[in-house]
Amino acid sequence: MELPLTALHLDYHIPELSIPAFGRFDMAHYLEQLRRSDAEAVTLFAKDHFGNSFYPTRAGHRHRDLPCDLLGTAAAELRKAGKRVLAYYSLCWEKRAADLHPEWRQLDAENRPFGAEGPWGTVCVNSPYMEELVLPQLREIVGWYPVHGIFIDIAMMNPQGCFCPHCRERFRAETGRELTPGPEQRRFAAESMRRALRKIREAAGSLALCANASWGIGQPVEIADIVDFLVVESQPAHVSSGGYLLQMMQAKYCHADGRPFQIITVRFHGGGWGELSLKSREQLCYEFSLIAAHGGKVCCGDQGDYDGNLDAGTHRTLREAFDFVREREPFLGGRARRHIAVYCGEQGSFPFSVDELPPELPGMAGLLAGLNEQFEFCSTAALLRNLEHYAAVLVPGGTALPEAVRSALDAYVGNGGVLMREPSGVPEGHCYWEDGGETILLRTGYRPLELRDGDRVITGLRPPLVPYAPPGVPWRSSFTPPAPEGVPGAVARPRGAGLLIETAVPFSRNFWRTGDTRLLRAFRRLLEEAGITPAVRISAPGFDVNIVDDGDARERIHFVHYSAERNTMAGYPVIRPHTPFTCRVSLRSRRCPFRATLQPAGRNIPFSREGEELCFELPADTPYVILELEYQPEGEL
Repeated sequence: MELPLTALHLDYHIPELSIPAFGRFDMAHYLEQLRRSDAEAVTLFAKDHFGNSFYPTRAGHRHRDLPCDLLGTAAAELRKAGKRVLAYYSLCWEKRAADLHPEWRQLDAENRPFGAEGPWGTVCVNSPYMEELVLPQLREIVGWYPVHGIFIDIAMMNPQGCFCPHCRERFRAETGRELTPGPEQRRFAAESMRRALRKIREAAGSLALCANASWGIGQPVEIADIVDFLVVESQPAHVSSGGYLLQMMQAKYCHADGRPFQIITVRFHGGGWGELSLKSREQLCYEFSLIAAHGGKVCCGDQGDYDGNLDAGTHRTLREAFDFVREREPFLGGRARRHIAVYCGEQGSFPFSVDELPPELPGMAGLLAGLNEQFEFCSTAALLRNLEHYAAVLVPGGTALPEAVRSALDAYVGNGGVLMREPSGVPEGHCYWEDGGETILLRTGYRPLELRDGDRVITGLRPPLVPYAPPGVPWRSSFTPPAPEGVPGAVARPRGAGLLIETAVPFSRNFWRTGDTRLLRAFRRLLEEAGITPAVRISAPGFDVNIVDDGDARERIHFVHYSAERNTMAGYPVIRPHTPFTCRVSLRSRRCPFRATLQPAGRNIPFSREGEELCFELPADTPYVILELEYQPEGEL
């Protein structure tokens, strides 16, 4: 199945309560809303977290109040309209199975059910659940309905590991040892989930297969080779992991791997899927643009009400936002230019869900985006595969370096590369600072750097120290204490033909926590010391930029403008309507194009050459514009 640009994910976790569901369900109205939003692909529910199926299953449980074959009717109508259809199946969250078969539940090392306090239980893929329910139902869906693919959700295990009798018995049979907490158990859990997904892959036959969180930042690539495309759920309401930055980070991370991928956001302001608020057109257009500009396919989640109906206003707004990115579809695609790699490593371990990213990752994204740098977030595999193409590699604080990565980076620097490494485990050093007669206790944020022959102290760094408030003392962050006497902020160490820069300051973590623009200036100084200059300079703030090469004769610079006004109830700023403006853009380039065109307007843009830069006056008529540059083969200067 070819992955289309726009998709709609219909969430239908509908319990069986004393008040019947679907009491006022209107199939004609339901189908009309799907036509109104006009997504090119739609995910329909086959089975929800409660274990209720939305088709007349024989292997499982049909929802008690279901008035019709919702999956079959909608799939046939959508297919007739030329849409791609995915059937949603909840894997490890299944309340009915957990209630009817307690022996199928995931258990922790103390034999306590995982997730028992939540609205649905968690079942284990090593139990008979797979053979008795999951695979028979998937065979029904594949054999009965005109769907293009299967969407597997909640392919996850207990974060502490599953120790149910089935896991214990299988581990004992495979190893001859007892299952105990630790790295070996985690590897066993990961292989258990891979084995389950390979069975699902077989049951799906020729249909496409995807799994939510099939690959995202911090998750190794264990299941990416089993699925046909990557799916990552990312919402600005995930504030602690980056907010809007998270959507851009996830898209950059997946794009660096080179596989087709889809980023799922939602129409709700909150972090959940059921609070039934509606983002504005401007909000959705911005999120969709951020995903598309970085090579992703756009998916938006909606939630049916208890009667199963969909809201007409919601789908009208979705149509407008889908059309906004579809207008730019002819100018999407290509390969993002490789310039700076941010190595993420594996912050978590599949199949254990990564709930929150370390602050260093969104902090690093904020620093680089704020400086209009061209960068990618890289997994281990992507970094090792593309290392020679990057001018610099940045390792945020707290990121572990596996031996294979460490060896590759040593060779990279020796051959002329630039490696910048932030400190990990900054000691709890403190200093006092007098502010208006008040003595404030501060955490220095510095790690001592040992100086050696040939090292060069990087001067001009005066990053703000991170305020530390003892109990009962308010935080203060409106001032910049001086750096501790004699302690350098960073050191440049020549290594072969390249350069290793070690910072004493955790720039990324501090920037995420404070947003202090003085850190931007200090970080720019570090990049300049390494000879790394922005590929694009823009006279106006707030742009997310991505330079994409489309063959040798064309490149496109994607500009997505961020303009927010207030926080939503979810704790992040809401996007306001765009006000057109013009700004100056300078692009470093050794080539000179014969034509520059503003897309999708198709307007020719005059430009001049000033030294090594091409200079434009960019009309930001909408929040997402694309500057297309076309070159003659002989355009090399």
